[in-house]
Parts: sequence; C-alpha cells; structure tokens
Amino acid sequence: MFIKRRGTSGRAQSGAFVRWCNVYLEIDGDRVIVAACFNHDGLRAEMPEGSVVVGTRDDGELGRAVLSALESCRRESDFNYRHAEGSDWPA
Repeated sequence: MFIKRRGTSGRAQSGAFVRWCNVYLEIDGDRVIVAACFNHDGLRAEMPEGSVVVGTRDDGELGRAVLSALESCRRESDFNYRHAEGSDWPA
C-alpha cells in the first residue's frame, strides 16, 4: 500500500507554469513511486510512462528521481477529457 505526497517546483501565480510530480510512499516498505505530471493550465494529470520506482535507502537516487520528474513536467494547454472513459484511468 502506498500513500501519496506531492512535490512542486516554482511559485503558483496566475498564468504561471508550475512543475508538479506525485510521490507515492510505500507504508511498510522501502519503495517510492515518483510520477511526472502534465500541467493543463491548472489541471494536473500523470504522464503516461512518466513513473519510476526507487528505493528509500539511497537519498541521492530518490532526489534525482524527483528532480527528473519535475524537469520532465510539461505544459499541455490543448487537452480534452470530454470523451475519456473510466478505463482510461485504471488506478
């Protein structure tokens, strides 16, 4: 079982691009999932194939994974979830 924590980079200002990633911590283990996100002008969605699993024993590895996720975050202003199905988000 994992719990979710969020990481951000930058200051949220009107119209500003804010980098975002989700970090899922395993409750009774030593694994962490770091997921890069799209920024849809305020709405956020995890990027397909944008997640990595790292161990918590190496702080450097975890830090590099979070920085990499924040660096790969992209602004996607052209989005439309109107035709999305529940199966598009299996989680």
